[in-house]
Amino acid sequence: MAELTTFLERIASRQSSFVLFGDRVYDILEANEHGEKYQDALDACGMTFGLVPSIRFADFERLDESIQATEIEEYSSKFIKDSIDSALKPSDEILREQNRIYALKFIMTELLPFLLSKRYKTDDLLAAALAENAAQTAEQAADTARNHNDEPVARARKEISDKLTADFGTGTFQDRQDVSAELRQKIIEREISQQRRDAMFADTLKLENMCILPQEIHSSVLGEITSHQAFYVLDGQAYRLMPANQQDSQATNQLIFRINGREYSPARSNRNSISEIARELLSRKKARWRIAALERSQDSFANIKDMLKAKQVTEHQMRELAKASEYDLGECGFVLREGTYYVFVRISKFATQDGRDPEKFWPYDSSRIAIRVGWANERPYTIYEACVIERRPDHPCLYERRREIGYCQVCNLNRKPESYRNTVLDMIRKLSDAVNVVMHPLSKESLETHPGLNYFGDHLDKILKQKPLTIEEAEKQGYVVVYVVEKAVDVRESKKTIVEKLLGR
Repeated sequence: MAELTTFLERIASRQSSFVLFGDRVYDILEANEHGEKYQDALDACGMTFGLVPSIRFADFERLDESIQATEIEEYSSKFIKDSIDSALKPSDEILREQNRIYALKFIMTELLPFLLSKRYKTDDLLAAALAENAAQTAEQAADTARNHNDEPVARARKEISDKLTADFGTGTFQDRQDVSAELRQKIIEREISQQRRDAMFADTLKLENMCILPQEIHSSVLGEITSHQAFYVLDGQAYRLMPANQQDSQATNQLIFRINGREYSPARSNRNSISEIARELLSRKKARWRIAALERSQDSFANIKDMLKAKQVTEHQMRELAKASEYDLGECGFVLREGTYYVFVRISKFATQDGRDPEKFWPYDSSRIAIRVGWANERPYTIYEACVIERRPDHPCLYERRREIGYCQVCNLNRKPESYRNTVLDMIRKLSDAVNVVMHPLSKESLETHPGLNYFGDHLDKILKQKPLTIEEAEKQGYVVVYVVEKAVDVRESKKTIVEKLLGR
């Protein structure tokens, strides 16, 4: 959005000197070559310059609004939108538990819809997003997530919303027909109460002393600021002009301004930055533009009732959902444990090939792979390695001390938790990488990462206590067969994406 400016800024940027007198700008011109005398003049260093009045402050201000109409409309529209957003922020107990509630809202509206959307065949979408995300900044990753918020994700988000409504209802909504008018009027009253109309400068010179009739003054914001006093602007500084007979002789001998039959000279000790005056002018003009926009903005507030209702429904459902220790959507969901949310994806039971002996396939039951998700400093975050919620004592890629009790961290194969950023796509990548490790514990990478087949203090053969299966047995018993050694017969399976494996396809 382009920066708004004022005529005073533009004049000061073009001219090193000019005069403000009453409600007019006076240009300083060189003496006429024909010797013609100006009605108003400046005597300086033995030379006489003409003082020619320009249009009034009020006309300049109307011109500002005309040439910046588009920019003013953009500024005002953004202000109204921000005011509505600010007014609709929840102010009840949901804010007092905001970290937990916001984490839950992020999980339900951003993270789980992306995971659940896989049932609508978005494997290619997610795979492309993960690949694209790998080389992006955090800001670019957020944009990518928004760009991929297409129909499948929207369908999943609606499915979750419908389930929340079925499970928890919508609560009660205080239906007030005039809610939008009330909010609009409240914002207008706030803006008016904060509007400044006081003068920056005292009216030391009265209009009659400046030979100006009150009815000759046109109302303007700059006149309100300056009290229609006289100023000589030179190189960005505004010097007050005072009657010459009130100045010391040294000052009056330098510059004499003759306006309306009176003589003035600048008070050197009484000056202000013209940029300071221009900033105050712009600030007050913006306030008036905001109020004017609010007064004609019925349409902008028309949908507030529906927005408030939707927000209250969401808050009600989040408060009810916060009481649950678990929420299961089938393919994914969350578990609340010791105050922390574990967002999980569920993988089907699978039999994974042994990289040392390709004829063996080690069976594992369906499991939930989870990451810890929280909220702090107005943004989501994930910490630590992913984990397997269920007990899996016979899985080598789980830390030994928790294999027997569940919530056991998954070996990261030298990938550090901090390598995953706190974006939706990186959280999904973190889950996907964990699923890959869980389903390929005896791959070449895994075997090489654990020298001597030592997995967290235990030899591999000591961990694998279950009976291995042949491929025929695995398929007959309904296991998803996972290959880690490529063969001709394995090509179909080896081409599957991690995302497909993530859902046990």
